[in-house]
Order: sequence, then structure tokens, then C-alpha cells
Amino acid sequence: INLFPEFRGGEIRYIYSQFMRVLYHTAGVRYFFLTSYGMGDGNPEAIKSGAFWFYRKMGFKAAESTIEALARKEEAIMRRKPSHRSSLATLHELALTDAYFDLSGGRCAPVNFERVGHAVSRMVRDRYAGSRSRAERASVAELTRLLGMSDTRGWTRDERMALRRWAPVLVLAPGLADWPARQKRALAEAIRARGGKSELDYIRRINQLPRLQDELRAVAAG
Repeated sequence: INLFPEFRGGEIRYIYSQFMRVLYHTAGVRYFFLTSYGMGDGNPEAIKSGAFWFYRKMGFKAAESTIEALARKEEAIMRRKPSHRSSLATLHELALTDAYFDLSGGRCAPVNFERVGHAVSRMVRDRYAGSRSRAERASVAELTRLLGMSDTRGWTRDERMALRRWAPVLVLAPGLADWPARQKRALAEAIRARGGKSELDYIRRINQLPRLQDELRAVAAG
């Protein structure tokens, strides 16, 4: 979300929080994540607007422990001296972190998808001599077998594309074969929903599969 300068101030924090409520209630969002760029890292506009404190006052915390400690130190000064404002140098330092707002009790920490991508790339290199097309075809065949998906001929083009995109990741999930049949069917339905006209059904289905996040973390861990 980008808030143009003309609309900053006033009730914008209220509007932003209401948008978060919509995501919470309609899409089941329990974890909000902001990159360091949003905090001001390499982003002079965010530094100028005091983006770190905008999000901080909404409940976001710094992902980096050293930056979180610095923020708490600044807040302690503000409590003693309400007129205190962070210096420009401090704002630049505070910006060197991602930030999060967690309503999941720690269950929804982000998966490192960069590492997931590395794991898939290694699989394509080592098992299929670098052929992405071969890896994709083999992964789709293996995943459909694992999930008991007997026939996907009736799937739309977008649904089949969702299957091709998920397959190389999920065949690396170490515990997927041991999932109960009911959860395997639910995962197959979620993958198909990814190719639907709206992603809302897909999001809701994925939210009902907490084990999937554990599997993705295992893939990321190698």
C-alpha cells in the first residue's frame, strides 16, 4: 500500500487499521509483514514521513532484535520527555529491519521462500540435469500420486498452472506422504482453488492447513 503525501496525517492510521480488519475477517490474515524498505531502508520518502513510528504506533514490532531494542530505548526517552523526536540518524538506523504484527501467537511466522526457491533449484539441477520442464512434469506426476488426484483432465488451464507451480515445492516436503487422506484432499482442493477466478477461496483453504507451513519450513531448511 502506498499512501500519497496528500493523504497522510489526519485519520490515515484509522483507515489503515480498518483495512487490516477487513483482511483479518475476510481472508483470515493473522500475520502482517512489512519489508525494511517500508520502514525507510533505501526509501527517503518513508524516512521523511516517519514510517517506522507510524507502523510502530499501530503495534508493529521490529524483526531485528537490535532494532527492537533501539525502538524501546527511544520509547523510554519519549515517555520521560514527550517532546522528544528521533533524530534523522536514528530514523535511518531504525529502518534497517523488517517489521511484523502478529495475531497468531507465533504460529504464522513467515516462511523463507528464498531458501525454498534454492531447494527447488538444487532439485532441478541434481535430479533432472537442470531441465525445468522435466522436473515439472515429474513433480506433477509424483504430487498427483501423493495426493490421490486420479484425474485432472477436467481442470482449467489456470488450475493446471497452479498445480505445475506447487508441484516442484511440495514433492520436497518430507512429511507430506504421511498426511491423513482428508488433509491431502484438502490440499489438492486448495491447489485447484489457486487457479480460480478469485484467490479468496484459495486463501481460506490454505489457512485451514497449518501443517503446510511446517512442511514449507522443512523444505527451506533443506
